[in-house]
Amino acid sequence: MKGLFFLVCVIEIIIQIVSIVKLKKTNDSKCWNIFIGITIASFISDALAYSVFANNAVGLSDAIACLFICGFSFIINIILLIIGLIIKKTVKNNTIKLDKSSFFTGILIIIINSIILFALPIIATNITLKSGDRQVVSYLNDKYGNSNYRVINVYKEYSNSGMWDKYLSGYYYEIKSDYMEDTFIVSIDDNFNYIDADYFLPVYYSQKYNFNYSLKYDDWYTSVDYDFEEFDNYIKKIIDKQYPMKSEKIDVSGIYCDYVNSWSSIDGVEYNSNYYIVSANNGKIPTTQELVNQLIKYNK
Repeated sequence: MKGLFFLVCVIEIIIQIVSIVKLKKTNDSKCWNIFIGITIASFISDALAYSVFANNAVGLSDAIACLFICGFSFIINIILLIIGLIIKKTVKNNTIKLDKSSFFTGILIIIINSIILFALPIIATNITLKSGDRQVVSYLNDKYGNSNYRVINVYKEYSNSGMWDKYLSGYYYEIKSDYMEDTFIVSIDDNFNYIDADYFLPVYYSQKYNFNYSLKYDDWYTSVDYDFEEFDNYIKKIIDKQYPMKSEKIDVSGIYCDYVNSWSSIDGVEYNSNYYIVSANNGKIPTTQELVNQLIKYNK
């Protein structure tokens, strides 16, 4: 919304300039009231904008953009106010004074800017996240079968693009399902094109077999912390018994997060998302034996 706010600031500045030019030419008190109303409202709006943008700044470039937009508007308004006061002193109409029109003008500008700063971001975010809701639930229905999936929480994921900068890279959806008591998390990219990670299966089987596990969103690092060691060891034991020659090469975490091949850097094997382990249109919960078979198949 920074771009839209900046555009509105420019429009307000143009109206201010037109108002003081007309004031000089016509000595019209109405022009002065419009000018003062917009100027005072702009100072208030700049303070609000800086507070909103600074609190939501992501990385250094975002913080610089926030400072530029609010600083630009504030400095220009200071200059225009000084010019406006000088022009007012030079006009011949001594009856120029503030009236209620300046108040109403200021209120209107504050309302418009407040909508841009507060209402529009909330509306845009809700629309975006609802789109993600549908995508994630559809993905789960196709992959594991219908189980009344409900979105409990949505968290943001940020990634670094440099030492000081970062950007929104995806969302973590916390999901409740009729399949089990605890919630689980599905990670999706910021454009809702693909699933990054899907922690349904390790949570499901950890509950089914009473394995200890942990899965939570870390606010500080904006990432997911998990520990499925008992589940991983259980799958590895099955692999060790059936495919002892392959067990060391298989990363069980490929079932639920971005699959990492231990020899990918040597063979040039690309990293693939976990839905290659379990088909995206599987339509049911795979058994542990089916998971093992898919892992072996993937690692051939």
